[in-house]
Amino acid sequence: MTTIFNKLLNDKSFIINLEGYTERYESTCKELTKGGFKNIIKLNGINGNKINLHELFSKINDKYKFEYWDKAFHTMKSKQGSALSHISVWLYMIKHDIQVANIFEDDIVITDKWDLANIYYESTPKDYDMLFFGSKVYHRPVNFVSVTPCYCVHAYRITLKGAKFLLNLFSETGFCTLDSKIFHLMFEIIFKKDYDTFKWYVWNTNDY
Repeated sequence: MTTIFNKLLNDKSFIINLEGYTERYESTCKELTKGGFKNIIKLNGINGNKINLHELFSKINDKYKFEYWDKAFHTMKSKQGSALSHISVWLYMIKHDIQVANIFEDDIVITDKWDLANIYYESTPKDYDMLFFGSKVYHRPVNFVSVTPCYCVHAYRITLKGAKFLLNLFSETGFCTLDSKIFHLMFEIIFKKDYDTFKWYVWNTNDY
């Protein structure tokens, strides 16, 4: 195992877990430990059915709005809670000046081919703002480390710079389903060829 990949495994790894869902946390913690992650931290997710979401959105931007095109997000508290759960991790990173972190939802499974992750990371440029360990790509490219639009935010790595950028993006342009917003951002960057705005890489394999 290379030193640089070992650093990734030693960086803070946050598990987003709703209060009361202990079994999901324990299962995810076990999976991450199996994958070699050593600095695992639980952060409570936002249960949209139990918390005042308006108050939380207002703390980010007192004139917040929802994206007009994501109609389901306007009414589904579960979607709003999910987005705020990830955003709460970004806010935690900003508050504590955490330069980079791994973020996982509490339903991930480490593949039995995770030993290849070391090779994947060696092949990944290190100028990223966000790195997707697992995702659903829009169009599967040839290279196994790619810059391509993708959905799903169940397992990713993000820098402090990336967290600040995305937080500002949501706050200023409107909240919506998290991966939909990021997916739109990716398409816009590729269309405009403005790759310095936000840099991401996707591990392109069916195994992650």
